Amino acid sequence: MKYLHRKTRNYLDKPLMRAASIVAIVIAATSGLLIAPASAASAGCSTTYNFDLVQAQIDNCPGSGAASWGWGYVPSGAGNAVTGYLLNSDFYFSFADGESYDLNVGAGATRSFDYDGAKITKIQICEFLLTLNGLPVTRCSAVVSV
Repeated sequence: MKYLHRKTRNYLDKPLMRAASIVAIVIAATSGLLIAPASAASAGCSTTYNFDLVQAQIDNCPGSGAASWGWGYVPSGAGNAVTGYLLNSDFYFSFADGESYDLNVGAGATRSFDYDGAKITKIQICEFLLTLNGLPVTRCSAVVSV
């Protein structure tokens, strides 16, 4: 299992930085800090990854004729007033041929794609949240090799 540190960014004016720092500390203390395969027994072509509130799946031999397949899921109504309510997530996929793809998924939705060019080699997931007092928060996993 790979443990990845989350990067937290707040887009705020300087007078609000203290409040943002407190929010960031609460977020870091109360939520998962890793993206990891959902199961250690995910041998074969398909692997599911969990990061905090969202889930991604990668299949490098989907049987559809494509070289790879990716999927992202963002639950509806996830989060809370302190750490933020989940608005949407970006799933960043990198391929063996040097190309990349950004899959944006809104709350309560799933999306997928096929890529004919090459196998997926890396993934990164970012969550975009909004706290009760209107502070936007972005949480990203580290980049993970598949």
